Amino acid sequence: MQTGARTRWNGRWWVLAAIVWTLFVWVGRIRNVLADDQTEGAARIGVLVLCASFVLPTLVLVASLLRRRGEVGSLSVWLARGLLAWSGAFWLWRMGEMVITGGREPAFVAVHAVLGVVSVSLWALALRAMSLRARSLRARSLWGVTGSSVIEGYSEQIAPSS
Repeated sequence: MQTGARTRWNGRWWVLAAIVWTLFVWVGRIRNVLADDQTEGAARIGVLVLCASFVLPTLVLVASLLRRRGEVGSLSVWLARGLLAWSGAFWLWRMGEMVITGGREPAFVAVHAVLGVVSVSLWALALRAMSLRARSLRARSLWGVTGSSVIEGYSEQIAPSS
């Protein structure tokens, strides 16, 4: 176990997974639309703006986490909340649009359903992990407790020094 004020938190893997997944999905979509000769003008710009609405907040979240050396701050939690809400709203709308308008192959709809479920699930898990970590850090700072003093206090309770 690592001692010190900055202990590792297991939830970081959910955050990393949500970030990597989001960039994978939306940077891939950017690549696809730029390679598509049939998508031009306003349609291309619209898709690029949509992609940017996912990629830019994700990159700001990465910058925020790097700036804080991996620790969670209020900006990080706020961005994760926004990405969860936006992902949920977008994928709900997109799946509804596909079902109502039809004309798509079942495999295409299935792939997009999986993209949506995975996106929303990862952001929900990342937000939960980040919120728990932020709450834990606030409680520690409120009581003036650091990771090392918790461990030292615990070991003194087990084997009091003479």
